[in-house]
Amino acid sequence: MTLWLLFYEFIKIGLFSFGGGYATLPFLYNLTTRYPWFDAATLGKLIAIAEVTPGPVGINVATYAGYLAGGVLGGVIASVSLVLPAFCIVVFLAKRFPNFHAHPIVIRAFYGLRPVVAAMVTMALWQIVRTAYGALTQGWDCLFGALLLVGLLLLSFKWKASPFLLLGIGALWGILLL
Repeated sequence: MTLWLLFYEFIKIGLFSFGGGYATLPFLYNLTTRYPWFDAATLGKLIAIAEVTPGPVGINVATYAGYLAGGVLGGVIASVSLVLPAFCIVVFLAKRFPNFHAHPIVIRAFYGLRPVVAAMVTMALWQIVRTAYGALTQGWDCLFGALLLVGLLLLSFKWKASPFLLLGIGALWGILLL
């Protein structure tokens, strides 16, 4: 039964998550409230793991979430069912309409989807931050985490710091938090 539910839920996520892997996060967060497969804190950890492993974030999170819910077969089912709708739609459109991407209605539709995707990703980010910092026991940790975020953003955008430096600082912060 769990494997069928995984297939059903992840095929829905794959069908309605426009905008890439981060657009799947609100749907995955919704799964934490409806099924006992994983909770919001575990989802935050899954996203962190998916960020540092090679490959798209959405498919990595789906694989890990499916694995938690149904073992290895659950991971395979979640991964395949996440990409299946997009694969089928792209194959169908490519065969039937070779210039589909240049049609004015399609261009306007995707232009209209941009703010929706941005809002979904922002909401998922807010839920993850709220879950991550809500789990911390001391208020100082939250303050230092916010200061670290501001510092990393300054290093990244203003001084164009190397991503390796930013990863190292983040890893060091994580080690010190333990």
